[in-house]
Amino acid sequence: MKKIFALGLAVILVSALTARANEITFGIRGGLNISTLTGDDADMLGLPLDDLTLEPTEYSPEPIVGLSIGGFINIPLNDTLSFQPEILYTQKGAKYDLSYTDTYDWAGSTIEENLEQEFVEKLSYLEFPLLLKATFSEEGKLRPILYAGPSIGFNVSARLEYDIEYIEKVDGVIDPLESYSDSGDEDLDDISSVELGLTIGGGFEINNFTIDARYNMGLTSLDDGGDFDVKNSVISILAGYRF
Repeated sequence: MKKIFALGLAVILVSALTARANEITFGIRGGLNISTLTGDDADMLGLPLDDLTLEPTEYSPEPIVGLSIGGFINIPLNDTLSFQPEILYTQKGAKYDLSYTDTYDWAGSTIEENLEQEFVEKLSYLEFPLLLKATFSEEGKLRPILYAGPSIGFNVSARLEYDIEYIEKVDGVIDPLESYSDSGDEDLDDISSVELGLTIGGGFEINNFTIDARYNMGLTSLDDGGDFDVKNSVISILAGYRF
């Protein structure tokens, strides 16, 4: 599937480059991502961290904020449509929070357990959106724009940051021998190196400046082994300048 995808994109690119080549423009853009994870298995952390938790449990992914920065080429196809390939360094991922509390009696004492865990998956990609862009209204005015097209991303970094605090109380007094805290980060080894996605969005242009919002939906699982259905889901707010 990925080979067919890449071949199709190459045909589109070559065809576009031969059309109205003298009107090609370049630009830069950057902004913020609001990302999370979706899919049937997105509520399961699915990582080898059992030694840091009380028991296997479900986690609900929450959004995190990252950066998106890069450049683009705009190749006009006619007065309204253009082909716009981009190259972006983009940060994705999600955060998982878990609070666990339990109170029980043991050997004549009351035991209170409280566990606070935060896991943040930080995934960085070199991403290539290949967008069909529609521009409305005349040059020099405020012009609405719409985007749509596929994207292919190559994972350049996959890290897990964790922050864990466990407090155990015996009859209301903290037990220093059982209580602990731990924090750090580690590599995520099972993240797929290639991601296919679909991008849609819109915004406005005035003169050489652009501002737009777009949604990038992951089409392939992040799990390199294919055993889990977990995909990226990203909303981006971007500003750009066309030279």
